[in-house]
Amino acid sequence: MQIEEALKLLDTLLPPGSLNTVKTLVFRESWEGKGYAAIAEAAGYDADYVKIAAAQLWKALSQALGEKVTKKNFRSLLRQKFWISDLSPSNPSRPHSSTLQFRSEQAPLPFNSAQEKLP
Repeated sequence: MQIEEALKLLDTLLPPGSLNTVKTLVFRESWEGKGYAAIAEAAGYDADYVKIAAAQLWKALSQALGEKVTKKNFRSLLRQKFWISDLSPSNPSRPHSSTLQFRSEQAPLPFNSAQEKLP
């Protein structure tokens, strides 16, 4: 999942109007691994303001996903719970379609898929 796909997903998960410029900036820059102080300094915001906006963002995502979302786990949670198909231009069969698909928790795994062969 790339950042642009994640931002589209964020728009679908959160209620309309809940994202603002700072929360979107926090999401984007956190995706890139930047800290709140670096985000604040680069954008010209007070560090405490960025931290408050981030806390609101993670809380809203936690409510939307039904589990605790933090700066450290949001990328992996989004990848585990969702995947995006038909968003890339490399799929010529459906160039104007975007579909959000949910992973099934009960989907069967191939036999021996989780086993490693030890020496």
